[in-house]
Amino acid sequence: MLDGTTFSVIATDAEGLIEMFNAGAERLLGYAAAEMVGSQTLAAIHLAEEVAARAAELTRDTHQRFLISPILQFFAFPLFRFSPSASSATSC
Repeated sequence: MLDGTTFSVIATDAEGLIEMFNAGAERLLGYAAAEMVGSQTLAAIHLAEEVAARAAELTRDTHQRFLISPILQFFAFPLFRFSPSASSATSC
């Protein structure tokens, strides 16, 4: 189902290691899933300077320090901040 989309869908484990890289991600980013899954983190597809700057911005704006790597802080913070309650559900 996710390979039929034109959107990039990338999933990682808690350490940031890419676990899923759909066909949309392959088309948009130019990497094959076989190159990325199980061997790369999101750092492979982002500029380190931009990730560090965004992580610093989030830390400054929220006055919080996260005990996760800067690459995960960059992507995960919006999920922590705006996560739905346990009683809500999303359906397709």
